[in-house]
Amino acid sequence: MPTADSFTALGRGNGFPFCLINATDSAINAVDGNRFGTGLGILRAKELSLVNTMAAIWNLYSISFPNDASGNSYADSVVRYGDANENYVDATELNPTERVCAESLGLELSPLRNRGNAFIANTEDFGTLNNARFEIHGVCFATDTSKYYLMYMAGFYSDDYVSLDAEIPFANLTLNYYTY
Repeated sequence: MPTADSFTALGRGNGFPFCLINATDSAINAVDGNRFGTGLGILRAKELSLVNTMAAIWNLYSISFPNDASGNSYADSVVRYGDANENYVDATELNPTERVCAESLGLELSPLRNRGNAFIANTEDFGTLNNARFEIHGVCFATDTSKYYLMYMAGFYSDDYVSLDAEIPFANLTLNYYTY
């Protein structure tokens, strides 16, 4: 993995470059498994420690995807930051020090939607034109349990980049981090 320059950032006073979504544990888990729209990915709430949640936001370099059910393989994809509704190629690759400018991920729990940005990794199988995609839409803090949740989607999509063929479990992804 690439080496990043060490730095210190206060972020929004919470250690992140953006404000967290504060909600109850039950409100966060109520959106787990929902979709933003027809055919789109399934939003998941993955409980992580504060250290692992911060690593996913500040230091995530790329995602390694598993093979899909048909045996198609996908190359590692560098994580980029951009509009959640735009193409991956239009998103910007940010090294860790540049992520301090990632002011918003745009996730709203009620009503469930993302009007803003996401961290996105996307790669395609050039033989089938299907693609694998991972998106971080936000970070939630459960005010009643003090737990952190990474709000993400991961899946294999058809060649239209919209139709979800299969969800990818978090445990089947390999998160590759910058080194220092």
